Amino acid sequence: SGRASWLRGWLAGVLRLKPVIAFVDGELKSIDKIPQKEDAGRAIAMGAVRTFGAGRKVWVAVFHGAAPLQARALAAELKRELDVRYVYERPLSPSIYLACGAGTIGCAVIPMDDLPWDSPVPPEL
Repeated sequence: SGRASWLRGWLAGVLRLKPVIAFVDGELKSIDKIPQKEDAGRAIAMGAVRTFGAGRKVWVAVFHGAAPLQARALAAELKRELDVRYVYERPLSPSIYLACGAGTIGCAVIPMDDLPWDSPVPPEL
């Protein structure tokens, strides 16, 4: 199902760690583990900076599992580190929510220089 095994989940709980996952070459992988007390939004934002470069002009989609305040904090972290021109925030779909759980936050980052237009907001669909 994509979830960690019982043993891995138990060990992460004992060690008070939470995973940071990302798509790497089209595959979902665990790329880091952070202490439960550490700000997940900051860790995710710094991962985006490592991937795309500080100050890069981007669009951002932020998603969450019943954690809108943490999602807004993630968006704020991304705005501090990148040149964010557009933010789209949404709760996770029910099927993804069931797989990931409450408190999940994440983002998708699209560099604007990869887009076929140079607009601060998406064109009307």
